Amino acid sequence: MEDDIRSQQLGVGGVAARILPGLPPTTAEMPPATGIPTTSRPQPMMRIGPIGSRGDTCTISFGNKSVWIQTGCFAGTLEDFKEAVEEKYPALTQHGKTYRAMIIFIKAVQDSAKL
Repeated sequence: MEDDIRSQQLGVGGVAARILPGLPPTTAEMPPATGIPTTSRPQPMMRIGPIGSRGDTCTISFGNKSVWIQTGCFAGTLEDFKEAVEEKYPALTQHGKTYRAMIIFIKAVQDSAKL
């Protein structure tokens, strides 16, 4: 298992990200009600944390060109998360910067892996 884990350090607030290839998302991470297609094959996911105002862990699940975010009381698509961040956290605050950096990082992972 240790060989399957690649870690990436984000340069904002010492936030760590782990990409966990081949682990199936749990129901809590990608519920069927979201409209995100689920498959029988394992989908890539990663966890980033501690992050944000709660120091929580953010779980990101990738599937069929969709990204599902679960952190604290938030669960939704990457676009929903981006909108929530824009509403709640001004760009120049520490949490605003951290969340925006995480969004850029998630998009880069999605693009580079063609997820």
